[in-house]
Amino acid sequence: MLNRRARAKIYFLTPITALLLIMTIFPFVYLILISFTDKAATNPNTEIVWFENYVEIFRDHQFYQSVSITLIITIFSVFLQIFLGLILALSFTNLYRNLWFLRAIVMIPMAAAPVATLFNWRYMLNTSTGVINYVISTLGFSQVGWLDSKTLALTSIILVETWMWTPFVFILLTGALSSIDKNIVEAAQVDGANRFVLARHIYIPMLKPFLIIALVLRIIDAAKSFDAIQILTSGGPGYDTASYNFLIYLNGISYLNFGSAAAQAVILIIVLMVISRRFFNRLVREAVES
Repeated sequence: MLNRRARAKIYFLTPITALLLIMTIFPFVYLILISFTDKAATNPNTEIVWFENYVEIFRDHQFYQSVSITLIITIFSVFLQIFLGLILALSFTNLYRNLWFLRAIVMIPMAAAPVATLFNWRYMLNTSTGVINYVISTLGFSQVGWLDSKTLALTSIILVETWMWTPFVFILLTGALSSIDKNIVEAAQVDGANRFVLARHIYIPMLKPFLIIALVLRIIDAAKSFDAIQILTSGGPGYDTASYNFLIYLNGISYLNFGSAAAQAVILIIVLMVISRRFFNRLVREAVES
């Protein structure tokens, strides 16, 4: 028999657990079922095609192009976000500890509405009327088509994503740094450790679990990147900046091929689940070892 406290826990947890299961498991199962059909707006008679949608995905050259674009955006933007977020967190811990208004300024990009921020960036990056090209031409240099070529468009997306989400890493690591025992830091300083030594041998090793968490969260979010691509380039020029998630949007919303888009979404979800699981296992293993 369960005691009163155990029953109370069950009563409180059951509704929210059931709600989470309904909101996550049911849509995912339905998505899998749709992925085995040829469901489309132009097809009135939906039929089961089993794995044909998945086979067609791997036959499509656009799949591999979108995956490569997703990898480029994810790898470079996440690296810059983690690197800059770590540098900022360490700098504010060592140098600007009492300058709270500087921390507020750093967090502005994340606090602003993403859509409004991205539209501002699109206007600033405009070739003919953008403020960035205005400054460049004022200095005597030729204007740059920031969103007109594949290389520059991808670079612009990566830099904008970095600008928007570096504050997230900064906030996470700043909170982690504030929890480090000050006695350890003071003991190292007594032994002659400078800021570089403190960062390398104390701060960064102790931040490792939080760096892994930041890495996982940012990889998942960057791999699903859509709003920056939609607003800045709409996947262009051509399909040169169409990420895998953007390809799902085109297939499902623009072309109304629901079965094929569902199969693409299932693949993305499985890949992100595998990545999350690997990092989570590593995090748990390191926690047990420590």
